[in-house]
Amino acid sequence: MATIAVLCVFLLLYFPEHGECRDGVPAKRQWVGASWENTYDGDLTFTCPGENQAISGLYSQHNNAFEDRQFMFECSDLPGNTQGSTWNSNYQNDYDMELNFLCPFNSVMIGMQSHHNNDKEDRRWSFTCMQVSIGMIYT
Repeated sequence: MATIAVLCVFLLLYFPEHGECRDGVPAKRQWVGASWENTYDGDLTFTCPGENQAISGLYSQHNNAFEDRQFMFECSDLPGNTQGSTWNSNYQNDYDMELNFLCPFNSVMIGMQSHHNNDKEDRRWSFTCMQVSIGMIYT
């Protein structure tokens, strides 16, 4: 299901398997609200609350009766004034299809939106990205 694949969404942060990120590894991390951002079978709209934050973690739990998941997000502060322009993607998957999405180079993911279809028992996903104005690059 597409919801499982969303667990593999990563940001332009430091992850060893993707290389090295310089000058801008986020410092402060926090679970936002420490509560579920959606109800089972309900739509999900989440954006990091801070102006200078990016999504750095995602936790979900599945309920067999609903055949759906609830999601909780972690956001990290970005160093300095990294805020740039933001944009929303279109849906990045179809129901019962694989999901694979990364924000473009020099941008980070700050939001996720999804719609649950009860007939398909699956979710479609779109994302909000923010351009960063600091030297976060992979080598």
